[in-house]
Amino acid sequence: MRAHFTPWTRARRKRIALAVAANAVTLAFVAALVAGFALPEPGRSADNLFVVLMTVGFMGAYLAPALFHLLFAFGPRPKGRDVELELTPGAVRVPATGHTILAKDVLGATSALIDGRYLLHVEERHAGGPHAFVVDTEEDLVALRGALGVGHDGDGAVEWPLSRDQTWIFAVVSAASTFMCSGMTLPLLFAWPFLRAKPRFGRTRDVLTMLPAGIQVRGAHPAQIPYAAVHSTTIFESPRAIQLRDANGATLAHVPAPATRHQDLVLLAAQLEVAGRRARGEHAQHASALERLGAIRRAGQGAREWLARLDASSHLLARDGYRAAPLDVEDLWRVAEDPSESFEDRLAAGRFLLRAQGDAARVRVDDSLKNVRADPKRVRVALEASPDEAAIAFEEAAAELEKAQKMRR
Repeated sequence: MRAHFTPWTRARRKRIALAVAANAVTLAFVAALVAGFALPEPGRSADNLFVVLMTVGFMGAYLAPALFHLLFAFGPRPKGRDVELELTPGAVRVPATGHTILAKDVLGATSALIDGRYLLHVEERHAGGPHAFVVDTEEDLVALRGALGVGHDGDGAVEWPLSRDQTWIFAVVSAASTFMCSGMTLPLLFAWPFLRAKPRFGRTRDVLTMLPAGIQVRGAHPAQIPYAAVHSTTIFESPRAIQLRDANGATLAHVPAPATRHQDLVLLAAQLEVAGRRARGEHAQHASALERLGAIRRAGQGAREWLARLDASSHLLARDGYRAAPLDVEDLWRVAEDPSESFEDRLAAGRFLLRAQGDAARVRVDDSLKNVRADPKRVRVALEASPDEAAIAFEEAAAELEKAQKMRR
């Protein structure tokens, strides 16, 4: 699949490689300095040698590596590029950039239509901000969302840090301390590139987050804004900022974005405006597959009774054909494969299909549920164990997902 991919940061292995390179430069200069003192050349003046070595040592062991390390704080973010995506159940790989995004690492996602193309922002654990995918067709968008387990209307929370993070402060302090305290502070120079390899090290002043319940703005002027209130956005260039407006043109929030590129603000503005229209019902609502299935679970029915009823219905489907069963097999597949559906309903549909179709459905069910963000062992128990054991697995997995969602917020 072709897509225009704008990563928020370089792939983790590349960030680590840059940190190693920075420290390799430091080690090389320090080694040269030590070797110079330890192995003086015969016939050279000790005083002259001392002056030369001190000068080279200061410029090499301290100044050059410190400046090189500062590039981690002030270096530009990767640019967007057209790439080939490799989609597998539960993962999206971008060979051209080295990124591999796993469904279990997705903290949030949201999609929008922009200039006739389909935009998907995905926030990955440890990335520091959302990656942006732009694809040409809705079918590609559905496939991309499916691989990552993202629902039709988005999932979780997506956070845009709009001001530069504070790792640059650490870099300046590290370099200045090194100049003042000599080799005593060399450990700072060695440690901080690896801290920089974790983009969430440090905090940003101005952050805009798309939460399930609305928009949260943190910074000098914090705000909580319901999606339905956002009717338009405006991007300012000098100083750079994004402004959210209501139906009357009044300002809901003015968020400074000095460290954010213009093209990133354009994509963010599209997400906010589409979210507002969706909240007001101006977009066609996604019909839940469960609405087509009818009632799977009776009111007040516990997990064990529900699963036992599903098992009985699945045996009826396997024995007498589709017409004799209360559920349609194609609708069940839609539930199992649709990330928009609830975790419990997807597992229930997968369990039903395994009971009804046996090994013929196993591979497809496994692929369908690889993007479920729960312990695979619990998923397996929920699919295959007796109703008593499966009910416990359902409850434990649901609690696990709820805890994970609270931690993300």
